[in-house]
Amino acid sequence: TAGGIYQDYLGDITYSSVANAIYIAGSYRATITFGPGLGSNPLASVGSSTSYYNGFLAKYDLNGNIQWSVRNGNTNSEHNYSNGVSCDNLGNPYITGGMQYDSYFYSYNSATNYYVRGVQYREPYIAKYNTSGALSWVIIAPDGYDEGIAGISVKNNTAYVLGNFKETINFGYQQLHSTNNSYSGNIFIWRYTE
Repeated sequence: TAGGIYQDYLGDITYSSVANAIYIAGSYRATITFGPGLGSNPLASVGSSTSYYNGFLAKYDLNGNIQWSVRNGNTNSEHNYSNGVSCDNLGNPYITGGMQYDSYFYSYNSATNYYVRGVQYREPYIAKYNTSGALSWVIIAPDGYDEGIAGISVKNNTAYVLGNFKETINFGYQQLHSTNNSYSGNIFIWRYTE
């Protein structure tokens, strides 16, 4: 079981035969716990507010025992979401989601964080971890507005993210311009290779 006293969102689940593990990604408010029975391996909110969401990634063995969990979030009362998870050929998990403005990504069992400076509202990110829960890197696609992230797929060391955007969005040196600024905007596929 996993959860907290507020509403939680499950974003995605994947299995890695190399790591012999199941990974889940999602979002929570305040505190979330993982394990057989609530109360084990809690993750606290990155910020002090219980009104805003934080993203998480958790690793389980095939018997349903929690191995580790990590979080990402914002201290300025904004939302972070983890919508998708996939693994590379070495069993390393990648997550994707949306972050708002300044966000912090953590490794397992560490108070040290990696700070990511965002520009707009709900910008897409990709974060890679190793099988022990240590953060390897984070990259964002900035300058868009109100993007939605559908999921991620990884092959070898290349990640593919599916989502939608309004107005403009930047992928490195390539900028896309939306032809439809309605609620859902246009679709993008983001390919990122290490």
